[in-house]
Amino acid sequence: LILFKYFYYNIVLQMNSNDDDELLNCFICFQKVRRAKMCPYCSKMGCYECLKMWFEKSKMECPYCRQEATLNSFADCGRFVD
Repeated sequence: LILFKYFYYNIVLQMNSNDDDELLNCFICFQKVRRAKMCPYCSKMGCYECLKMWFEKSKMECPYCRQEATLNSFADCGRFVD
């Protein structure tokens, strides 16, 4: 529950910033995020499919902040973004 509140707070905080379009874009493909997943370390959002391809082809780390992670460690944020 605490982790959920943390992610929810970060999404609301990010959505209230001046760069709304940039925040809703995937940091891998730069398109509007689809099936959003959020890194538990840097709170950046990416598309599920982009992140899945990253983890299948690369190291087990966030492609943005490089913290050790897996696809399952990324929070599902689709209901807030989609």
